[in-house]
Amino acid sequence: YTPSLTATLDPLPFGLQPKFAFAVGKFSASVSYRMAEDDSGNFVGEDAILSVAYLDKGRFEFSSTATYQGDIARTTSGFLTPLDLSNSLSFTAFDAYLTIGEKSEYSFEDNAFDQFLVSAAIPWASVSVQGSGKPNDPVFNLLDADVTIEAFEKRWWKNRISLGLDITSAYRHSFWDASASNFSFKINLAFSIAEFLTIDFALTTVNKGFHRYSDFDDMWQDLLRSFDFSGDGRSNTQFTMEAVELSVIHHMADWDLHCKYEGSVVLSDLEWRWNPVFTVFLQWKAIPEIKVDRQFDVGH
Repeated sequence: YTPSLTATLDPLPFGLQPKFAFAVGKFSASVSYRMAEDDSGNFVGEDAILSVAYLDKGRFEFSSTATYQGDIARTTSGFLTPLDLSNSLSFTAFDAYLTIGEKSEYSFEDNAFDQFLVSAAIPWASVSVQGSGKPNDPVFNLLDADVTIEAFEKRWWKNRISLGLDITSAYRHSFWDASASNFSFKINLAFSIAEFLTIDFALTTVNKGFHRYSDFDDMWQDLLRSFDFSGDGRSNTQFTMEAVELSVIHHMADWDLHCKYEGSVVLSDLEWRWNPVFTVFLQWKAIPEIKVDRQFDVGH
């Protein structure tokens, strides 16, 4: 049980917000009511807030917040009209392989969702849908899908030298504006020598003309042309380079030397320009790695 009182003082309008919170195990709840001084010097009720949550990390998580707006309650006769409801739900299945989630904000004044998001994810892919509107006639706005593939990882010399390649692709589909849909493709190459050197190289390309393809085969051929650095393929593709990152870290006994290059396309003076940033810095290993041994004795 945790009671509290929050006060707002000058120069802001004077106000008070008592709150009572309760928690037991994985369940928690709180209720608060804010009162503030209006222009005539009278105290009026503003927002009454009730929150409940149940959190079982990695299995089931639920939270809900109901806000009763005092200013709307004073100008309307409907009891539920001033109520706004915000919910969040997430649960896992198949030994946490699949995660399903939902977030929404519902207005009883409009009898509609201000926004909602439904998502599903597995370790290497995710998909989500955003929308709004009435429960019996929802309006879908965006569809997002992401896929991450660890193409390969190779190790040599007692696992002290490694080379890895990751590929990440993301697609955003706009239900209202086809030109706002885009497809991005990122390649990340990593090379490391234990306690000596780490090199990371990432290249991101994006396609904002995805709606022009008639089939997926056209898209993949267009993607291959975007990596044609020797010919004119890159000038005949919908894919454009969005960002390049190169990071080199030299590991030493007490220091790490970081050299990093980042280049991205930015909008400046109504023109798209390439913006390169080069960074060099030393990082001091002030606190060395600490090895902790734990031993538990259980008596019977």
